[in-house]
Amino acid sequence: DEPKKLTRKDKKELTRERLIDAALSVVLDGGYANFTMRKVTKKAGIAQPSFYSHFDTMDELLSAAFARLRIHYLYPMQNMLLTMVKDGGEKSLPLLFSRMYSLVFDFYLSNPELFCLTLVDSQSGSTVGNRYRKEYNSLRDMWSQFFFDNSDVLGGAIEKHRSDMVVDALFGMIDSLLLGYIEKRYSDKDAMVEMLTSFTLYQLGLLSNDKSGDKNNDEI
Repeated sequence: DEPKKLTRKDKKELTRERLIDAALSVVLDGGYANFTMRKVTKKAGIAQPSFYSHFDTMDELLSAAFARLRIHYLYPMQNMLLTMVKDGGEKSLPLLFSRMYSLVFDFYLSNPELFCLTLVDSQSGSTVGNRYRKEYNSLRDMWSQFFFDNSDVLGGAIEKHRSDMVVDALFGMIDSLLLGYIEKRYSDKDAMVEMLTSFTLYQLGLLSNDKSGDKNNDEI
């Protein structure tokens, strides 16, 4: 049988994906300062005017690139988290969080230039920096909502404001530890993973113990 020919819709979708690939590649190669339509379209191998057949603006392309990262890293990580808890119960939590934070570190440490660029650009006040900060805050909110929605599975009921504080603290710790590792102030990735895991388990344990303590006080 002859191979099935791609439809116009298929070709358009493939080109759109090439543009997203090119956008991520351009950022990795030269940072957000070099994130221009000319460089992205050249990397994707398409004519610059053709860009508007796939995206209305560069900001829309950037949104698609961030969505790609969420789909490939965030959602699988969250699904792994819930699956491991449901299969192994609370006893699996130490291994579960350890694996999750290892994945986070492996992703950023395999792209240290990207991490440093995003850290600088997110604090610069530039247009792209502000866009990244907005995406970063969205990611943080998603994790907070995830912990809140699944707190009964992960170890105990948690109030939303407490979930927000825990996730804020975790994001701050991850940024600081990654930067310290890249600047060679730290050299033991496993120790960093262990610290984050211990912090997360401690917070979940505190919530569980507080809940138990409140119940005991009510019975006295």
